[in-house]
Amino acid sequence: MVDFRFDGEDIILFVGSNADTNELEAFFDEKITLMKNFNNAASKVTVWFEDDVEKPGQIQMIGARLRQAGLSIKSYSFEKPLARHQAATLTQIPYRQVLSEEPCLLEPPPLKPVKVVEGSLRSGQSEEYDGHVFVMGDSHHGSEIKAAGSVIVCGTIKGSVHAGAADPDHSFIASNALLNAYVKIGEVFSYSLVSELCTVCVIKNGRIHLIPIAKQEIPNDFGKIGRVR
Repeated sequence: MVDFRFDGEDIILFVGSNADTNELEAFFDEKITLMKNFNNAASKVTVWFEDDVEKPGQIQMIGARLRQAGLSIKSYSFEKPLARHQAATLTQIPYRQVLSEEPCLLEPPPLKPVKVVEGSLRSGQSEEYDGHVFVMGDSHHGSEIKAAGSVIVCGTIKGSVHAGAADPDHSFIASNALLNAYVKIGEVFSYSLVSELCTVCVIKNGRIHLIPIAKQEIPNDFGKIGRVR
C-alpha cells in the first residue's frame, strides 16, 4: 500500500510493508499531479517506511519522482512520524489572579439546523452550509459538498465531500456507498475511496477510517435543532 496525506504544513508519504517498486511507480503515475497541487502549501515531504526497512532502489526512485513534481524530501523515516507540535518547556512566572465578568466559552458555537438537499448533486453543482447536510440522493463525480458539521448521503458518494470544518472531532461522513470518492474531515483527507457497504467515515489517529455503518453509532444530537430546505 502507498498513500499520502497533508497534515496542514507538510506531506507525509506512507510506504507500506508490502509495497514494491512497481506499486510505487504506479502510484506516482496516478497521483503525481495531485501531489503537485500541494507545492505552494508544503514544499517538504516526509517519507515513512512502515516495515522499518527500505527496499533496494526505493529511496532513489522516490526522490527522483518527487523532484519531478517540484517537491523536496524533508526526511526518510522508519518510525511513525510524531505529532507536529511538541510540548514546550515553560518558564514559571508569578501567578496573578485576573477576574473577568465575560463568560468563558467551553464549547464551540452551535451549528445551524440540518440542511436537506432533495435529489442528487450533479457534476458542477455544490452545496456549502454552516451546519449538517443531508442529501437525499447521490453525490456525482464533479460535485462538491462542504459542511461545518457532518454529511449524510443516502446514495453513493462519487464526488468531493468536506465535513467537520467547524468541529472535525465530532463530525462524520456517512453514505450507502463510495466510488472513487474524495472525502475530507477538518484538515484530514483521503481520496479514491471505494466501498459497496453503508459506511461512516471518521478521523482516527490522524487518518480517515471507514467503519461499517451498522457498527457506528451516529451522534444523538444530530438534527435535534431542526432542519432547513
